[in-house]
This record gives sequence, C-alpha cells and structure tokens, in this order.
Amino acid sequence: MERQLIEQYVATGQVRLEYHHFIVVDGNVGGNESRHAAEASECANEQGRFWDYHAMLFANQEGEGRDWTLTDGKEVRITYDRKIIKPGSDPSISKIVDATMRLYENVIKDFSIQYPKDWYYRSFGAIEGKIWAVGFSDKPFERYADTVVYLVIDTGESTGKSEIKGDRYRIEKSRDATTHFALNGPLGMKGQLDAMAESLTQN
Repeated sequence: MERQLIEQYVATGQVRLEYHHFIVVDGNVGGNESRHAAEASECANEQGRFWDYHAMLFANQEGEGRDWTLTDGKEVRITYDRKIIKPGSDPSISKIVDATMRLYENVIKDFSIQYPKDWYYRSFGAIEGKIWAVGFSDKPFERYADTVVYLVIDTGESTGKSEIKGDRYRIEKSRDATTHFALNGPLGMKGQLDAMAESLTQN
C-alpha cells in the first residue's frame, strides 16, 4: 500500500510526503533506541540513503528496549558499504531530530517552530493587533490569555535581542524587512525558549 501511494500520488506531484520522527517508545520503556535510530536515519539521509536505512531498520527490529543501533558503541554499518555516523556524535543531526519531535508548521504565514513535546498549541491568527499569534501550553486551552508561551508576528524590524521583564523572557527574531517574530514565556523556561527561537525558520 505504501509503495502504491508513493507511486500514484507522491511521484506524480499530487501529494507532498514528509517524514517526522515521533519518539515515544523511549519515554515509555526507557532507553534511547528510538532517538538513536532517528539520528542514524538522518545521517543516512545526509548520504541520500534514508529509505534504504528505513527499510533495514524495520526489517531488523527486535522489539522495544533493544538498543541494537549502538551495540558496541562503534559506527553502525548497513548493507551497503557506507558508514553511518555514530548516533549523537553530530549536534546538527540531534537538532534535526529534536525539531521533528513536535513541530508546529504554519502554511499561511510560512514558518515553523518546535515546541515541548508534551505540550498543546493553538493558532489564533490576527489578534490584539498582531499579524499572527500562536499559543503554547502544557495543558489544553482555548483562550489566548491562557497560553504559557506565545509566538507573534509583529510589524517593524527585529532588534535581534532578548530581554527579561519581571518573570517573563522575550526574544525577537527577524522575519523580513518589515516584520519580526517575538517569542515570550516564563523566565524559568529560558533554555527552552532559546531552543524554540533557534528552531524558528521560514519554510
């Protein structure tokens, strides 16, 4: 069925196929096998062999909690004569996987941002004079006022700076010549907010 869908819809340009890593097994049973497999697949993708690795991975899985991708901690080899970088050895690969764990993508305003994996989001569109607003929270919510972290697109050039006001932390990032992104959240989440801002990209 997968091959048929790809041949009939993806190959003909009718559908765009995106592959996202949802790393949930590690948190349920312990270990890092899902993350290691995801990181290794991105290494394979760097060599243009993502789907080869994908097929090999699922053909050889041995159940949850079996961290076979690292075995003796050395480089992993698959059936062709190309090395796969040891999972975790390349920070840029880890960053890709982190971004795909939970990724908010806005096709209307053409941007994406990662957010904490167990959180919720709600897009509010143009609200309170902003061009666009998106809220994030660790609990389900309906109102903009109930967001814990919010991202807005606002008018004006970005200062490119971060600032602390009371118990809130705010970061600005340029979007284009006339608008910018502003990310705002609790000061206690400064590290996560910095990571979210770093992941913020134009699609």
